[in-house]
Amino acid sequence: MTNLASVLDSLGRYAEAMQLLKDTLVIQVSVLGPNHPDTLKSRMGIAHTLYNLGQTAEARKLYEETLAIQKRTFPAEDPQTLITMR
Repeated sequence: MTNLASVLDSLGRYAEAMQLLKDTLVIQVSVLGPNHPDTLKSRMGIAHTLYNLGQTAEARKLYEETLAIQKRTFPAEDPQTLITMR
């Protein structure tokens, strides 16, 4: 689901990508938990799509919230955390 959402986003089909990402996030939170790396990747995907939709304030807030979770949950050198920081 995440990969399909990424493809939809890259095709500019942001509304479809957003719905799929939100659906994916609900499943991941319930199955994996809110701090699982895959759950956090989905949050970042939503933030990216929000940015593409021009909702920059919402995107920035979600990026910052996700980065804060990553910093609390994973070692400083965690690759996904470093990607989020760039």
